[in-house]
Amino acid sequence: MKKILIVDDDSFIREFIADLFKTMGHQVITAENAENGLETFIQNTDIDVVLTDDAMPDEGDGLKLIKKIRQLGFRGKILMMSGTACEEMAIVAGADQFLSKPFPVQKILSAIQ
Repeated sequence: MKKILIVDDDSFIREFIADLFKTMGHQVITAENAENGLETFIQNTDIDVVLTDDAMPDEGDGLKLIKKIRQLGFRGKILMMSGTACEEMAIVAGADQFLSKPFPVQKILSAIQ
């Protein structure tokens, strides 16, 4: 069982992915934007995986969130999902994997392993 932080401004996607991971036995916490995602990350020191969207309507975005989390010393897995960002930018920011939206459910399940 892993503890997974999901950061996405789209409540449907955020809750769909959260429910999917919960049914697999994982513990899930969610945030609706990068700012809340960073706060949630700082408050939960036992997170194993961070899954973040790129484009969110707050002062931060997924790329900045990834950089900040890595700067805090996080060595766990970070996945970026986006319909617009480029994979190279996500990897340079510190993501371990990039998921282009829309993606098959199986792809996200295997990505957290």
